[in-house]
Amino acid sequence: MKQDFSLPPAPKRPLGEVNIWLASIGLSLGLIMIFGLLGIIVFNGLEAFWPKTIHELTLAPSSKEEQPLVLYAGITKDQTRHVPADPAHPGSTAKDVREYQLFTGSKESYGQSYRYVDAHNVTASATPKGLLCLERMEGGKALVKPLELKLASGETIPAASPEFMEAFRRVLDRETDLRDRVKTIDTRDIGSVNTRLASGKKMDSVRPSPGKTPFSRIWTTRPVNWTGSAPKRNSSMPNTPGTPRKQPN
Repeated sequence: MKQDFSLPPAPKRPLGEVNIWLASIGLSLGLIMIFGLLGIIVFNGLEAFWPKTIHELTLAPSSKEEQPLVLYAGITKDQTRHVPADPAHPGSTAKDVREYQLFTGSKESYGQSYRYVDAHNVTASATPKGLLCLERMEGGKALVKPLELKLASGETIPAASPEFMEAFRRVLDRETDLRDRVKTIDTRDIGSVNTRLASGKKMDSVRPSPGKTPFSRIWTTRPVNWTGSAPKRNSSMPNTPGTPRKQPN
């Protein structure tokens, strides 16, 4: 008679299925955060390599005696500033004022590279062609409007000439090449000469001078045995004052 083997009922869900789903969700969230962070870095980092638009802004004078101020600047922020009510002026109310954060560069001329300007003080805004953003070796960036280019040969090229940018780039390339050559001479050639001079001075300080005994020979003396007994007195020698005594060998 055959025995009836009955299998246990299958579970409704495989064991560990919940843990697999939780691990998958956690992995998905981690990948989303990583790629999202990389996207933010790339998006904000590309702005550093992409030149921003340079505006020609005309600001209203603060008094009648002053002239309107013309700035070449890039708008880095466009925000709203909350201005509370002034207690010194009855009837004044709080308000929101729109303002721009401008990058003007040329810190040696303006005293600062950034400044805040209220939007209602900007009387005119334009983006003319020909404005340049120059990255200098010292002083940071400068936003300028070129007028003319004076060459070493005495030739002058106005900014309105179609040959201006080509000549300007040639001058920049030549100056960059000269700066690289000077840097190479300063770091490689002059550096190696200084190293040889320093090593030569060090050897001269160790080498003894002609006609002089080396330091080690000056202090080389005959060893003395301080542990021996005192020499015996020779009775045949008179102990007369003023007579030198013969030392034993």
